[in-house]
Amino acid sequence: MTSTRQTPELQEKKAEQVLGQSDGVLGSQTITKPEDNRIFLVDKSPTTRVKSLDFAKVDIYQPQPGSDHSLGPDRRPYIPGDKTTNEVKASFELRFDNFDKISLTSAEKLDFHINKAIDTSKLTQQKLENTGADAKLERPLSEKELPDKDLPSKDTAEKVNSEKPVIDEYIVKPGDSLAKIAKELAGKEGTPQDTERIIKEIVQLNGWRDASHPIHPGDRVKVPGDKASEAKPEDQRLQEAKEKLTKQAEEKFKDDPAKLAQFKENMRLFEERAERDKLSPTEIAKTYKEIDRLLEAKGDKPLKPEQRKDLAEQIIRQAADPTTIDQGGHNTCNMATVETRMYTRNPSDAARLVTDVALTSQYVATDGRRVRVNPGAHDEARNPATIDGERSHASEIFQVTGVNLHIDQENRKTNPRGQLRYEQHPTQPGSGDTGERIIDYGSKPPKVIDDHPQIYDENLGNLRDVYSAITGKKENGIVIAHDAPIVDKSDAVTRVSSEQGLNDALAQAKKDGKMPLIVWVDTNMEPFWTDSGAGKAGGSGGGHVVTITDYNPGPPARVTVDNQWGKGADHDATRPISVHDLYQAIKDKDHGISELEKDVKAAKDAGHPDTYKELDLARLKFQDAKITKEDYEKEITRLSKEVAKMPDGDEKKQATDKLRDTMNSLEPAAALRLLREQKKDGMLDDTAYKEAINQQIDILIGVREATKQMGQWQKIGKPIFDQGVAELMESIKDFSEEEVKAIRDNLKARK
Repeated sequence: MTSTRQTPELQEKKAEQVLGQSDGVLGSQTITKPEDNRIFLVDKSPTTRVKSLDFAKVDIYQPQPGSDHSLGPDRRPYIPGDKTTNEVKASFELRFDNFDKISLTSAEKLDFHINKAIDTSKLTQQKLENTGADAKLERPLSEKELPDKDLPSKDTAEKVNSEKPVIDEYIVKPGDSLAKIAKELAGKEGTPQDTERIIKEIVQLNGWRDASHPIHPGDRVKVPGDKASEAKPEDQRLQEAKEKLTKQAEEKFKDDPAKLAQFKENMRLFEERAERDKLSPTEIAKTYKEIDRLLEAKGDKPLKPEQRKDLAEQIIRQAADPTTIDQGGHNTCNMATVETRMYTRNPSDAARLVTDVALTSQYVATDGRRVRVNPGAHDEARNPATIDGERSHASEIFQVTGVNLHIDQENRKTNPRGQLRYEQHPTQPGSGDTGERIIDYGSKPPKVIDDHPQIYDENLGNLRDVYSAITGKKENGIVIAHDAPIVDKSDAVTRVSSEQGLNDALAQAKKDGKMPLIVWVDTNMEPFWTDSGAGKAGGSGGGHVVTITDYNPGPPARVTVDNQWGKGADHDATRPISVHDLYQAIKDKDHGISELEKDVKAAKDAGHPDTYKELDLARLKFQDAKITKEDYEKEITRLSKEVAKMPDGDEKKQATDKLRDTMNSLEPAAALRLLREQKKDGMLDDTAYKEAINQQIDILIGVREATKQMGQWQKIGKPIFDQGVAELMESIKDFSEEEVKAIRDNLKARK
């Protein structure tokens, strides 16, 4: 198959290059814009001749929707028939990254060069554009028409296929060179000739021009794999990886038997969980290899050996139970859900990210994007024994890296390309500062522009894109959100507009094996308001994302949910969330109030008032300024008396807990008045009453400190404080003189 001779103007046509795009290098140039079925093959040589194409060397790239940035490559099997032109559409481009002596200055004649055994019937008539010139395969090639030297015998074909090269991936470390990598792969018994042979193989596998190709820490380099190892059954490879990691752990934790025992137990729990979630033995083995890579690393930069050991413990624990992953006091619920889903489905990719950053201070995603990350631990992540609800060091690394992949995606949307970077900085205890910073390094000097990851309704799909960048697997609809005008319209997001629509989406996702899912919720709605400690958890009081781990169609339909605020905020099978309540949390607050009003009315009409929902309705109306604070206090006081009349049991306990949470929305003066009423109604004994009074004292002191820091003391803080102190004095009339004096001294000492 050949093309007609091209005119000079066609010979000079070049692919348009997009600012900042650098993947897919062809010699010294780059193809960055798909050109509607065009193949760019350019010969630097001055002579006109037919250029042979081996389709086994072709990568198919798909551009990112709405831009010229490619998502590929799509690594198809090494069979030319699987890369015939019928697979290449206008939204794709072919790149011949493994050719020598190629530039983008001219395109001569094309010919298919078949050097492997293939089903030639796949080469049907096609039409290609080669920068404007036609190139046709008039009919399928018969075996007789194929050159003898290119048509292997059946035996040869079987041998060629059986000898398909085994390829591994090597992560470049600081100080590595190509020669050093090759020598390491050759092993202790390797000769200089072995090292030279491996260098040549690496150059060929990666499509480089020669051994001078630059490499950088964090790069993923294709290297020759172990054919004997690859031929082993999955279970055997898993057993070997397990034994190797166990041996490594026994060496690293030999001075701490308790840690070693826990590490081994987490390995057992991981395999048990992997079996439940149907993870392959290969996936488990790959996870073990990443942890082993972390433990066997040498040196003390960028992290010390003890820190690497702590990370290894955290990775295996989180792989064993992904619901232990939390955001701590940071605004990273978004990336914590990505992390939870990845540890559940693709733990080796999560382990590789943490290991890469821990060893190189950067991460190279599967799409070639590189982000730099400080691998050091900050704040609670410095504690090796992670406390429930706090963020581990491994999670800090994952979440900060994930946010930077998201920021990089946003940077690419501007012209010139943005230079924003997300960083975690140390914080001062009690400051309320999360330590998060988005810094614009394009400014002189660099300036802080935000303290939040900047993931909103309109770009929720970035969570899927970050997931795909890490795993190399694109999945549609793994984020669920309300179908509102401002919500991301990409195929990453499943938008629901009704409770039935939510049920349908969840049922389909479970059928398709897509669990866990990420879902956007409003934390002003239950059960998330109570789970947040009435707005105290990180990221609470507004938009939040959680992970749906399972769906049961019922009736009633229910879901289990992992919340990144700690185990106490999770909803497992023992306390699932109804799909009805989940949908109210997905929708806006107005819808939630409307639905609660219907539920409250229906319960009253049935003769069984739902005090719990009435309390929640009053809170939402007050937060949404639909009732005054005076009316809110009256309603809560009325409902408090209803709770006092309820018979003892689970219903009363639930309503009492809800009443206490609802009282957090009252100003201290109103709360103190209500506490006196509750003591009269017998809801509080002396001990409980005094504890509640002390809590209000702490709130008063907190109001004074916070408003003074904000410069709002005279205008806002002082009136609230003075009214609260007046009610406090009324509330402690029956206290002893010693108790009253202690309270006064407490207020003065902390002034």
